[in-house]
Amino acid sequence: MTIGFKSGKKTTVGVLRGGPSQEYDISLTTGKHILNLLKKEPLCEEYNAVDIFVDRDGVWHISGAPVSPEEAVSRVDVLFNAMHGAYGGDGRLQSVLDSFAKPYTGTKGLGSAMALNKALAKENFKNLGIKSPFYKEVNIKLDEDVEPVAHDLFKSFPMPVIIKPRSSGSSLGISIAHNFTELMKALEHTRGFSEEIVVEEYLTGKEIISGFIEDFRGQDLYNTVPVQVRHEKTSTSGVLNNDGELSNIGTGTGHFDWASKTSGIYNYEAPAMITEEEKGIIENAMRSVKESFNLRHYGTFDFLIHPKRGVYLLEVNTQPSLQEEATLFKSLGSVGVKAHEFLGHVLKLAMGKK
Repeated sequence: MTIGFKSGKKTTVGVLRGGPSQEYDISLTTGKHILNLLKKEPLCEEYNAVDIFVDRDGVWHISGAPVSPEEAVSRVDVLFNAMHGAYGGDGRLQSVLDSFAKPYTGTKGLGSAMALNKALAKENFKNLGIKSPFYKEVNIKLDEDVEPVAHDLFKSFPMPVIIKPRSSGSSLGISIAHNFTELMKALEHTRGFSEEIVVEEYLTGKEIISGFIEDFRGQDLYNTVPVQVRHEKTSTSGVLNNDGELSNIGTGTGHFDWASKTSGIYNYEAPAMITEEEKGIIENAMRSVKESFNLRHYGTFDFLIHPKRGVYLLEVNTQPSLQEEATLFKSLGSVGVKAHEFLGHVLKLAMGKK
């Protein structure tokens, strides 16, 4: 028997979280925050929230009971996609939802897949005339010897390098290497997340996160206030931390890593202290990528401003983290926008009410 969730004139929102992804835990945190916002005033006056949990095996649940995707979708009016990474952020979930013709938040399938695939995204940045760090793509099977690949990279690629899984978000599996020993460890580490690896020149400078929201605050395309994020420096060399992430190594420089993003413990400045020229380059890059990838509703972009070489686009996040301390909320908070205002707006975008 189908359990009804619709009540009066309220809109029923299914919050999709979890999923068969290495970003499962991050998705649970994002989803929890979205559910909490929906259950509090003022959003609770307009919406009913339904927690749709997808386990690591891809089985959907409501109230602890397994349900088919079709059954789950039939119980709600609109879906908030709170998943990250594989399945929820790579276009597969979007294809499932499209087959049911149910409105949902965020970018559709093709744009999501293009953004999450770092190598494909960087090729598109190049075609759009947007600077992105030089990179190579390698494929290392789990049973393959890493050392020959490391030797080839070390001879042909200037150190230091930053090593990333080709298709993942939230800075999972990312590590930095300054010498051959660290390169070996970094490749081994990242291979545990993906056999398809992007090796990128490691640039230092201001780490900037900015983004867009459609049809917000009287603008067709609202650019969020750029946020500069800072990480704690460390002198640790080549050591995995308790979360399985390779610590910032060698020179004491690092990046805005998984631990900082998920804990919410990081230093930031909103608005970031950047020039008008740099701000213009960032906004133009976001606009070009949004149009090229057909992004919709909202998204964030990671940039790096090198002190001599200028602005570089690192990656696009169609499903950015929305936990309470997320950079998107830091940015909106700096101009007086509350989290519930953002959430209500995005739901209306999804339902075509804006």
